Amino acid sequence: MFIDESRFAMELDDKCIRIWGKQGTRNQPQNITEHHAFRGGRIMVWSGISLGYRTDLHIFKRGSVTAVRYRDEVLKHIVILYAAAVGPIFVLMEDNARPHTADIVDDYLESEGFARMS
Repeated sequence: MFIDESRFAMELDDKCIRIWGKQGTRNQPQNITEHHAFRGGRIMVWSGISLGYRTDLHIFKRGSVTAVRYRDEVLKHIVILYAAAVGPIFVLMEDNARPHTADIVDDYLESEGFARMS
């Protein structure tokens, strides 16, 4: 199973002003859009794919993905179930992101007997 996470912005944050409409109509009410000062924030999502299968998206609520969160929210609750269903041919493929290579993650994967490609 190949796994990865990605961060998505909830609102465009390039600080450019965009006005859509015919020339000379930019101050008309239908061409004015309200934007919130907090810019909508960002979310981090995780998923896994393999031949003929994909996991559901896991959304990390609030904050960054740490090694502890990765182990507790992803490995213990999602990956371990899939690995059990696949059986002894299961191989976990990760990038070398810091949460994936932390000692507590390595220790957990070793204790569960995961075959791993990094």
